[in-house]
Amino acid sequence: WSQLVVSAASSSSAPWSRYGPYTPGSGVYAGNYSARTMYSSGGHEHVLISPALELSTNTYAPLGYQLEFMIRGYSSAGTDVYVEIDTASLTAGGSPDFVGSDTLFTFIGGSSAFTSAWYANEARLGSYSGTYHIGFRVVDDYGWYAYLDEIEVLPIPPQPTVDLDANSFKMIPVHVGDSVTTQLTIGSNSGGGNLVVSSITSSNAEFVVALTAMATGDTVVPNGDIDLDVTWEPTAFGMKKSTVIVTHNAASSPDTLTIMGEAGRQYVDFDDQEFPHGWGNLDLDPPGSYETDYYGYSEGQGWSFYWSYPPGYGGYGDAYARSHYSLDGANDWLITEKVMPVAGDSMIFYSNSSSSSILEDTLFVYVSTSNEVGLDTSGNTVGALLDNGTLLDTVLSQGYTGIRSAYSLAQWVGDTVFLAVQHKGSAGTNYYSYRKVDDFLLPQNWVNPNAVLAGLPGEVSFDDVFPG
Repeated sequence: WSQLVVSAASSSSAPWSRYGPYTPGSGVYAGNYSARTMYSSGGHEHVLISPALELSTNTYAPLGYQLEFMIRGYSSAGTDVYVEIDTASLTAGGSPDFVGSDTLFTFIGGSSAFTSAWYANEARLGSYSGTYHIGFRVVDDYGWYAYLDEIEVLPIPPQPTVDLDANSFKMIPVHVGDSVTTQLTIGSNSGGGNLVVSSITSSNAEFVVALTAMATGDTVVPNGDIDLDVTWEPTAFGMKKSTVIVTHNAASSPDTLTIMGEAGRQYVDFDDQEFPHGWGNLDLDPPGSYETDYYGYSEGQGWSFYWSYPPGYGGYGDAYARSHYSLDGANDWLITEKVMPVAGDSMIFYSNSSSSSILEDTLFVYVSTSNEVGLDTSGNTVGALLDNGTLLDTVLSQGYTGIRSAYSLAQWVGDTVFLAVQHKGSAGTNYYSYRKVDDFLLPQNWVNPNAVLAGLPGEVSFDDVFPG
């Protein structure tokens, strides 16, 4: 191995170096050592270069070779890594200067694809024949660290190989009775031979699963994705799952995975940053200095919307409802429109917190025939809704961890009720924690069976009306 200095602000600029000895963890993937590069205040650019590699096909590698390695970055921007293969070394006697090179991978510091988790990467080199070098180029602009480990160049397997992305997959919630078809990529054929899928079975009739139609029929070519068409038609409220068995001609056959999904008669995800019509949003804690437009909240606004690290199905950037903290202790209520549960209905939602250490704040979950919040004789809010409100649960914070809360409404089947979530925060100390909720699955709204005349203006003007 060698190292090429492309640019360095000083001799102390940090090239790739041996890091360890440590047990496997954040800085070492396997064994006791890894390769690490670090930031420099003046920036730098170095290329870590492999020994010469003969990549021509041969008896041992009839399909050529592939590169495999583990890499880990950080959420901080400024340190980027490019994995390259040097084409200059095709020339007899050519040196690996990495001026003319093909880029196999790009890792940008601070991006979602280059975080503080170890990532496995693989690149097929079957199109290269002759002697080459692999280079790991770091371009630093006072960023942070990057690590490499377990770098291997191996023959491309001549047989098909199933590489599953995961053992379970979760569908986005839908309404009971809807039929939704989703294309789901469950993995890839990482081997060198064709993968022939002979059968796919599903244990739950609500999930109909088939191989996505391809020009190659039931054959997934090398390096091709394994795509399934999943048609889900839920017939009842709540979480459902299916065991899917995929039979094929690779050594791992049959492969088994689980597909899950949940359904409700209403699904509220707040992505439009609007509360549904008829919902109550109450701010019952005393006016405080933190409830200002600067913090995104106005006095009297119990819950608003935000999009960083949602608790449920959404990703970063998808909105959820968030209750602001208060120096005097948050007391914010989110109350649904009137609903009418039928047999099998539940109330389901997801929650988490803005703090991993402040765990005192609690969510209280209620069902009631009234949407009024009760006050005691001193004017303070009491812990239940009026008209025989029932406390279903107290949801203690688990920090950043998402919590799925589900409550049977069998006791209220045929009644008309309101459902509510109250954020009750601590006061004085450790009060500065947001509570977040998202992805509500609810019974159907109650609809008045009687005719209702609504929406008429107070007066009608016939300005500029002329005879004829």
